[in-house]
Amino acid sequence: MTVSNSFTQLLCGPQQTSSESCEIASTLHYFRGVIASQINDLSWVFAQDPSRISRYAPFLARAILELGATALIARLDPTRILFVKRTQQQPSYTADRSWKTAIRWTGDVIAEKTSGAIWDKSNPEQMTRALLGDYYASLYWQPALERLADAQISGDSEWLTGLRALTVEAFIGSRRGNLIALYSQSSKAIHHEYVFPTGMIDRDTSIVLILAVLKVLTEFAVLLNLLPHVPYRLDSAMVFSSIREIEGYEVGK
Repeated sequence: MTVSNSFTQLLCGPQQTSSESCEIASTLHYFRGVIASQINDLSWVFAQDPSRISRYAPFLARAILELGATALIARLDPTRILFVKRTQQQPSYTADRSWKTAIRWTGDVIAEKTSGAIWDKSNPEQMTRALLGDYYASLYWQPALERLADAQISGDSEWLTGLRALTVEAFIGSRRGNLIALYSQSSKAIHHEYVFPTGMIDRDTSIVLILAVLKVLTEFAVLLNLLPHVPYRLDSAMVFSSIREIEGYEVGK
């Protein structure tokens, strides 16, 4: 199995058809194809000259990061994705304006730590639904980490060993910081924030950036597939073989 297949099936579940009989399956099918194309494009990008790598590698890192996070949201909160889909299907939808229904990095993926006890909130609007919010940590990531700790795993994997050693507080805190940093680093290259050439992201930095994106998304995808209610989840053996496949991937080779 290729790295793109292992990565996309962890994020999106087993290969689905594009049948409109299930909108979520159709959407995940689309995500799977786009993410696989982005992963496969990495070999072309890293065969180019240094200036092209600096231009295109951060773009692919950011694209994989954003679409991978959106795929995770689709698995955990299908209604959120269907809201976006319905809006985009309307005749009034145009790409030249900002839509409040769109997936937002801040709010849907990242949320600041909630002050006080999270379950003392009386107003549902105060309860965030971000992937890395405190509510998802309590409802989803903590049970998933507990399942991972109890799982019987054969074979070596540094990523799994590191993940199993974390408490939910350490996991959310560190991965929230990781995602913020990865999003910011890739954005600086995409938006041409650098005003001097030596500030550009070089080949080695691009490799580290992409590997970090793949790792953090893989960790969340592994945990997601351990939750029994999540649609299109993989069995444990497939989950653990997939993470080992991705862990051994050599970007730029």
